[in-house]
Amino acid sequence: MTNAQHAKPIADQKIKKVEAFPVSVKYAIPVSSAYGTRYYMDGVFLKITTDGGHFGFGEAGAVIPGYLGETQDSILSAITKILAPKALIGEDPLCIGAIVNKMDALLLGNTQAKAIVDLALHDLAGRILGVPVYKLLGGGNSIRNPIAWVVTAEDMKQVTEDARRAAKEGFGHIDIKVGALKPAEDIKRVASIREAVGKDVRLTVDANGAWTPDVAVNTLNRMQPYDLYGVEQPTADIFGLAEVRRRTGLTVIADEAVRSLADLRAVIELRAADVCGVKIARVGGLYKTRQMVTVAEAAGIPLEILSTVGTGLLCAAEATMLSSSKWFSRWTIGHKASNGLMFIHGMLNTKEMDRSKDVIKGGVEIEHAHVTTPSGVGLGVEVDEKILMQSLTKGYEPVVVTA
Repeated sequence: MTNAQHAKPIADQKIKKVEAFPVSVKYAIPVSSAYGTRYYMDGVFLKITTDGGHFGFGEAGAVIPGYLGETQDSILSAITKILAPKALIGEDPLCIGAIVNKMDALLLGNTQAKAIVDLALHDLAGRILGVPVYKLLGGGNSIRNPIAWVVTAEDMKQVTEDARRAAKEGFGHIDIKVGALKPAEDIKRVASIREAVGKDVRLTVDANGAWTPDVAVNTLNRMQPYDLYGVEQPTADIFGLAEVRRRTGLTVIADEAVRSLADLRAVIELRAADVCGVKIARVGGLYKTRQMVTVAEAAGIPLEILSTVGTGLLCAAEATMLSSSKWFSRWTIGHKASNGLMFIHGMLNTKEMDRSKDVIKGGVEIEHAHVTTPSGVGLGVEVDEKILMQSLTKGYEPVVVTA
């Protein structure tokens, strides 16, 4: 039965089945950072089905144990052994806030697992009501939004060429991964990229918390001749961010330091950053991201949507979030939303992508360094379940929980 052929009235539907699919999707462009190099998006897809025949899908990008603290196994266990039987089965799928609160009461942390559930619930709710999720979130403010390109290659020549290609494609913001090499090598990398892209492209660097405050300040000051705009998460903790911001005068973007509303409050009170980056997977989903938007707007601090580099399903959720509030337009130099789609396909726009074997059909459009939010119901994408099954991680099978 399809979403359009449901048998029960909307108000009477309950969740009857939850299916978890551990998947591995190869990146055409490996993702390198201070956390190492990843060649595959190892993650979990989730399908939630109601007794009325509606269904919704969710995923939250790559598992990065050293970053989010979760693995495919931990996510599968959290969802199928705790969240599905105790917070989902038999519940009203439209009561997303109540389900989110119940998940938090049942399980501390595990934000990526919760984000996967949250996205599937939002997709399901949109399909039940016949509207795009961005409308459920009160959005439609900016359907087309600027995005940045992240250069991650380990080889200097490759990283410079990638940046040159992105600039030609129209990317006005290029973010450079640093911190995995010695500071002197990172400085050479920034210098090479600046020469390649010209003076009109804004450059930021992302250390993923790899530096101490003193190393950060020294390294960033030596990068200043190359007109560096800002730095993302130069140190691991909030106090270090505040020190770097005070001593360099650069725009400081908090990323790993913002894992909850409490973290956001601390960054605001300590004046530790100029911008806060939000990853849907890290904070637990769209519901909690929307809460952060409210707090950030009240405090006057811009938000950037970042990515855990997932498939087109996560990219659609990221674009949906960007469209949900005018506040995201305060960060005007480009979000990292939808980087996953580009990394998986190795292209900078969707027109060049060969999506014949893609697990996702439809979804976001990327052109001229802008992402357009899907207009279809739910998250605006369709999952090819045949290809999804072909993408299962070796040695794993789907896990099904029913009423």
